[in-house]
Amino acid sequence: MYRARTLVLIFAVLLAVVLINQISTTQLSISDTDASTYVVVPMLMVPIFALFMLKEGIVADVEKRDIVLGAVLFLAAIGMEAYFDATMSYLSFSYRMAALSLPLIIAALSALLFGARNMRRFSFIAVYALFAWPAIFLPVINLEQSFSAINTAIVYSMAKLVVPGLSYVPPISMVLNGTSISIGEACVGIGALIGLVMFLIPLAYFYDASPRERAVWVLTGFALMLVLNIARMLAITTLWFVYGPSQNLISAHSIAGQIMFYGIMAVMVIFSGRFGLSYPSLAGAGRGKGTFSKAGIVVAIVLSLAYLAFSANVASAQQVSPTIASGTARLNFTGGTLIATLDSVANVQNYSSDSFISNGSTSASVYVHNVSGMSQLPIVLIFGQPNATLESEFSQSAFLYKSDQAGNVGKIYELYANGNYSFVYYRRIPYNSGSAVIPADMYVILQRYPYGQGTSCGTASQAMRDAITNAVFLNFPNATDTARIDSAYCFMSKVLK
Repeated sequence: MYRARTLVLIFAVLLAVVLINQISTTQLSISDTDASTYVVVPMLMVPIFALFMLKEGIVADVEKRDIVLGAVLFLAAIGMEAYFDATMSYLSFSYRMAALSLPLIIAALSALLFGARNMRRFSFIAVYALFAWPAIFLPVINLEQSFSAINTAIVYSMAKLVVPGLSYVPPISMVLNGTSISIGEACVGIGALIGLVMFLIPLAYFYDASPRERAVWVLTGFALMLVLNIARMLAITTLWFVYGPSQNLISAHSIAGQIMFYGIMAVMVIFSGRFGLSYPSLAGAGRGKGTFSKAGIVVAIVLSLAYLAFSANVASAQQVSPTIASGTARLNFTGGTLIATLDSVANVQNYSSDSFISNGSTSASVYVHNVSGMSQLPIVLIFGQPNATLESEFSQSAFLYKSDQAGNVGKIYELYANGNYSFVYYRRIPYNSGSAVIPADMYVILQRYPYGQGTSCGTASQAMRDAITNAVFLNFPNATDTARIDSAYCFMSKVLK
């Protein structure tokens, strides 16, 4: 027999273990200029939400089949993440596709620790965890410019009462005697609004109250944030035009936003009783005994640590904000953008190299020469427009999925012609044109087999990720091809980051 509250604690700790690498890639504060950074709130709140399950007084009821179910669900979650990383490249990290596996992991842990009969008790936290996937709120975030215009019109109508002669310049500017101020996306705080709601929802669950009382409490916090943010913008605007622009006002604008965000959190908790919310009695909660499984606990711990190892390298994977990650503009290489692109994917400082940009500036190539003492083994990097046809042709050859030390997943193909082996590494990468981030294809070409090069390079985490990814796609080249591909990749990795 086992005390359920200990199982809840284990559940919360294991969720924290699962999330720790994802949190490490996330900005720990909500950015004024990137509303998608709100995801840090649900990520941090999921383990806390798990602790709130103490109020449920769940009694464990674990059977052998529950352990099998939990293990299958957990492995499916890992496989799902491996699939997204391999097929979406940097977009998988940019859109935080790993969040889609969280409900499966929560279901798996609940089955392993509490039994399948209790899985439905964890459905609310599983749904909540999905909000760590920023694509859910992208339609709202993309309305930020329109929201800025609405806020500007509201602030203007109020500020004009205090500052006569103020003119409104649509969509987001106000002007007086040659001095102007614009209410941009950094002012309206859609990310902070979403983050506040994501903070309040787990607390609303924890409190004892009716669904209506909980909803009113959360919506009041949201409304308070809206009103106080308009008051902040109105105050800054009025002071700007009355006393003139100053760096102190700009600094106060930023600091006031942070104080307001955390202040509203505190106010809503302090006055929660006024909304009919009350702290639950935990005196007897979680003390119930039930049928637990030591094997289930061990499997849950082992799989959580395996996931931690699997995701260990994602901290430095290439990613961009999902608000700008899916541009489709034409590539236009310049000397500067080629250097920046090359620096993000390769390390050529210790080698001699030559760079070329095509006449139309839609592609570029870099020849890296003295990677070894063998002059016939240069490495060529080619960057160009995404080309599905070319990738399909390469896929007719033996290949392996390979992950680098940053967690980026690419394919390396083995080609054979005229008695010689050559190898092509392929990955889709982000190209920053200055005005947009758009996808580009990168091909790394090794024209001959690097005899004498070892087949073992990289970390244990990389090897684990490679094995899982290739298994997900049922991609198992024969041992000879695998050894050649591994050897070629180890040689390429001297240049690839």
